[in-house]
Amino acid sequence: MVDPNIDNFDGSPEKYKLLKRLYFYLSVLRLISKRSYLSITLANRIKAIERIQDYKSLNNLPLINYNFEKIQLTNSFIKSRSINRDKTIIGKTFILNQYIYFIGIDIDMIYRIIDQNFEQILTLKTISSTNSTTLSCNMSKYKGKTIFSSESSKIRLQKQQAENETYIFFDMDVELIKNTSGLCIARQKL
Repeated sequence: MVDPNIDNFDGSPEKYKLLKRLYFYLSVLRLISKRSYLSITLANRIKAIERIQDYKSLNNLPLINYNFEKIQLTNSFIKSRSINRDKTIIGKTFILNQYIYFIGIDIDMIYRIIDQNFEQILTLKTISSTNSTTLSCNMSKYKGKTIFSSESSKIRLQKQQAENETYIFFDMDVELIKNTSGLCIARQKL
């Protein structure tokens, strides 16, 4: 992914690097959850950092919700996303050209972004890896209504779907690739 240009930037190189990192994580979080408090408050924080001269005054000031409390990843947020078995990676599944794609992020990265410790954000790195794992996934019933019409050993419904349910829940065996920024991707042929 390419970070957006920051027009007419006249700040320090450290501020520029911080903004580019935050824009990158915002783009990933918007893929996972476009309208969550997390993505909205991160977008607001990015604009605040861009506009104020003393951006370091925001260092260690965590992202907060409407009650002025530090944002937490709630169980409902986690359960409404696709996640690996040990709940360390969270993301979203998409269907494109006869594949189901997973795009996610290491949950530790999300907590670092919420904490807003600029030094940690600037030095964030995980170990790149490729692992065989099972993802517990969901997608809207409308988007996924045709994908389970044939048998697949790599994609399995978690339970019999009730007629009134709006989501399809399924498990997907994948090779999950994680890069040093914590971005995780996988795909499985339908």
